[in-house]
Amino acid sequence: MDEADDGDPFSSVFTTLAWDGADKVAFFDLHLQRLSEHASRLRIDLPDDLKSSVLIAMRDIPSIENEKLIPAGLISVRLSKDGKITCKGRINQQRQPPLAAISQVAPRWSKRVTGCKHGDWNTYDDARKNARSAGADIALLTYDGAVIDGDRAAPILLDEDGEAWVAEQTSGGIDSITLNVIIGNLDQHGIPVNRGIINERMLAKARELIVVGSGIGVARVEELDEQNIGIDGGAELSKAASQILAKALEQSWEGFR
Repeated sequence: MDEADDGDPFSSVFTTLAWDGADKVAFFDLHLQRLSEHASRLRIDLPDDLKSSVLIAMRDIPSIENEKLIPAGLISVRLSKDGKITCKGRINQQRQPPLAAISQVAPRWSKRVTGCKHGDWNTYDDARKNARSAGADIALLTYDGAVIDGDRAAPILLDEDGEAWVAEQTSGGIDSITLNVIIGNLDQHGIPVNRGIINERMLAKARELIVVGSGIGVARVEELDEQNIGIDGGAELSKAASQILAKALEQSWEGFR
């Protein structure tokens, strides 16, 4: 469990940024915007200058070295209800694709809380640990039989007709920055994007299933609950998503020291 997680969703909001391990983070303004929106929903007051406050909190994070993965690290930024901002850096230790996944029932809160990254995050942490205990790499979270989120990454499915599907924002998944960056550009690669229900039938007929996030980047899921997902050699979605994210990351790195 996150050491700042006290089981109270109204105690804090947080976001996790891709970090080059030295002095740059990605999609900084987008993360601050989401942090502000989630704080407003949970009635957590913002400092007068959020960006300056976060920059001050991040500047003393020690650098790391990690040549194996991009991004090299992750920085979590947490705003507590008492106005305190804490920032912590860590090495990125994501599993390499293709991934095996298990399904798990998604946690539910009130409409105001569901979809926010908040102070009651132990259920997401537990889902990740359950996946590891089951010999899997990630847990996909379900509600009413549909996949709506992942324990630390958002799913995108490529259906039998070559169209991409992501869960409705109202279904309970987190408003993922990486997801929005990717789906906003998939049409340029000839892949239409739909929001709707990713159900069992769609999973059974999918050409490809990927998960995307700040740390995991783009990763193909080849197994869900011991059932194969996707077609052999099908990598149209993962290739397009990887190209989009790599270009967006290159353009979005911003110094914080």
